[in-house]
Amino acid sequence: MNNLSIEEKIHNLMAIEEIKKLKAVYCAYCDDQYNPDGLASLFTEDATWNGGPEFGLHQGRNAIRNFFAGVSGNILFAAHLVMNPIIEVSGNRAKGKWRLIMPCTVSESADTAEAKWLLSKYDEEYTLSDSRWLFDKMVVNSQFWTVGPRILPLQNKLIPGRKNMNVDHLANIFMDWADGLNKGNLEAFYGLMDENIVIFDEDLPWRLTKEDFIAHISFHIPNWDSFEWVPRELKFSCRDSVGVVSGYATFRGKPKDAGFRQRFMGFTQTWIEDKNGDLSLLCWHQGPLLGQIEGASPG
Repeated sequence: MNNLSIEEKIHNLMAIEEIKKLKAVYCAYCDDQYNPDGLASLFTEDATWNGGPEFGLHQGRNAIRNFFAGVSGNILFAAHLVMNPIIEVSGNRAKGKWRLIMPCTVSESADTAEAKWLLSKYDEEYTLSDSRWLFDKMVVNSQFWTVGPRILPLQNKLIPGRKNMNVDHLANIFMDWADGLNKGNLEAFYGLMDENIVIFDEDLPWRLTKEDFIAHISFHIPNWDSFEWVPRELKFSCRDSVGVVSGYATFRGKPKDAGFRQRFMGFTQTWIEDKNGDLSLLCWHQGPLLGQIEGASPG
């Protein structure tokens, strides 16, 4: 890069930022029920999307659109968390490598679904077309799936085809849940957690059941003078009887035997609504931001 002119360096730096935005928009469309028109618009007319044996090879913008139009029937929920970009620019062409961690819910049959985690690598090529960077080639190498602890019966949980869960109701229930912890009303706090909840807390780091988490909190309560979990920059979204909450949280408090402590975290939650309109927390994943940045947790 030292041999490049100032103009070429600026071009490459701008290209890298625009390609990062392209990838972020791609992930947003994937998380929006795999929006087929939105995703297709990010590819060149003759682009290829290659998901290997797991997802197949799709050549051309129309084939890519048709593929994504059917994905949401199988993957009911997904959160594409991409990281570690390596982008190399050469004029109007570029290549990129990314890593993907994806929590998701996969349909196993007409009435069952399974919680899974996917780890993948992306190898991509990009083209600058009419002053806009587009995907020209995307190869998705799925390295492994991890399976949740149990299959969830959809007939008692999800209600496909129904009117979307009310976002305001989800927000109110979430705040009630958070207030239960912060105000010491643990009966209300635990009561809003589904009996089959899965909790990934990278501060431990373990996958916890509801019983595990209650034991974890019960261990800490006598050893703290005060503590508070403060959510912020919240985003709520709903599809059918499923709601997703994501945001950041500040955990702060005073242990009995140490000074004041504060930790910043990112989190996502999946809530479900039953036939009676009652909401319960089915999945909760959080991790310290320092750990996410440095690749290790706890920070």
